[in-house]
Amino acid sequence: MLVFSPRQDGLAERLQRVVASVFPDESMEVCRTVDHLAQGLRHAALAPRLAVLRIAEKRNLSEIISLGELLADLKIVLILPDRDRETIAQGHRLRPRFLSYADSDLSDIAAVLGKMKTTLQQ
Repeated sequence: MLVFSPRQDGLAERLQRVVASVFPDESMEVCRTVDHLAQGLRHAALAPRLAVLRIAEKRNLSEIISLGELLADLKIVLILPDRDRETIAQGHRLRPRFLSYADSDLSDIAAVLGKMKTTLQQ
């Protein structure tokens, strides 16, 4: 399981707790930079099937989109920094399974991850 969260703040801590609570038996690699995320995608012993990407700034979104093929087979849960029309349009280029926003309480993320866990185990 990959989690991209470039800032170490309250949202990052809550997000890590949510992911760990839904996937308690799975290792979680937290990536703070796009380079670290790319490295995690390239060098995973078993390719990760799910990533939670928390975008802190619009430039992070552009950098992640540039990873292209590394993200092709990945189920993505995307957390955007704002509800700006351009940000949302760019976010959809990643083809996320679920899209949320930084101002969410993360209960939506927990619910979606729970459902995704069920389908990943089948």
